[in-house]
Amino acid sequence: MWTDIDYMELRRLFTLDPERYPLDLVRQLVDYLHQHQQHYVLMVNSAVWRGDYAGYNDGAELEVFQKRSNGSFFEGAVWPGATVFPDWFHPNTQKYWDNKFLEFFDPATGVDIDGLWNDMNEPANFCNYPCADPDGKSWNAVYSIQN
Repeated sequence: MWTDIDYMELRRLFTLDPERYPLDLVRQLVDYLHQHQQHYVLMVNSAVWRGDYAGYNDGAELEVFQKRSNGSFFEGAVWPGATVFPDWFHPNTQKYWDNKFLEFFDPATGVDIDGLWNDMNEPANFCNYPCADPDGKSWNAVYSIQN
């Protein structure tokens, strides 16, 4: 079984939606699947919501996100809204990525997965470069205007 990014709180990486995917129920589902020789795969993407939460704060502290020439983080817009993107050439990025995955997907305390579907691992941005308004170009903003 696989779950798209809807399991995330507001499509924010390394989170669970507390109403639709509370940790205890997700863990029960995964246990059930494993008891029936089935597997659980979650979808992730590398765009990190630019906001006050551990996914962003931990990466910002390590300065692992892509930067503009003025030293500020490059911001774009993807599923969670205004986002930043890992700089895969920065020496701290692998450490950040590994630690976030180990924390979130810890079988003892987090979501025990059998595999990952890394979606949108290509350079994807809903806001045309140089992206002057990532908040206004997010999927959430566009979707709410159209519907």
